Amino acid sequence: MQDVRPPAFPLLTLAAVWSFVLAAMALAWPFPLRALVFESGPVQWLQASLLCASAAVAVANGWYLLALGLFVMALDERFMGHETLKDWLLWNAFDGDLPRMSFWGDAPMALYPLGGAVAVRRLGRESRWFYAALAVGAAAIALDVALDTAGSQYAEEFLEATAEALFLGALLTCNRPRSSTPRSANDRPG
Repeated sequence: MQDVRPPAFPLLTLAAVWSFVLAAMALAWPFPLRALVFESGPVQWLQASLLCASAAVAVANGWYLLALGLFVMALDERFMGHETLKDWLLWNAFDGDLPRMSFWGDAPMALYPLGGAVAVRRLGRESRWFYAALAVGAAAIALDVALDTAGSQYAEEFLEATAEALFLGALLTCNRPRSSTPRSANDRPG
C-alpha cells in the first residue's frame, strides 16, 4: 500500500466532509438546506464528530489542553452551548432587550478564534493547514456574528465543517511518524 503523504490528509478529510455535506443535502431533498441548519441535523452531528476525532488525535499526541478545548467545542456544537449562553445573557443580564445586548451576546464566540490562534501558534507544524482552518473558522464566526440571514447561516455551517475538516487533517499530518524511509524485511518486529 502506498504511503499517503502531506498534504493528502487535510485534502482527504476536506473531500470526505464535503462529500458528506452534499450527500446529506441530497438526502434531505426537496429541502436540502435543512441538512445544514437544523441543530440536530446530520451536518451538526458531523461537526461534533470531527471535533471529537480531533480531540482524540490531540490526546494521542499528548496535547491535553488542546484536546479539552476541542471536546468542549464538540459539546457546544452538539448541545448549542453558545446559543444557550446568548439566550441566558439576553434574559438575565439585559432583561430581554436585544438592542441593548448588542454584540455582548456574541462576545463569548471570540474565545474560539483566540483559542484557535493560540493552538495554531503552539503547534507550528504544517502551519499552513492550521492557519487555513483558523481563517475559515474565523470567517464562519464572523458570518454568525455579523449577519442574521438564512444565506449567511448556510454559509456559516458549511464553513464550520470545512474548518473542522482542515483542522483534523492538519492534526493527522502532525501525528504521522517522522521517518518516511521504508523498513527492510530484516527490520520487522518478531
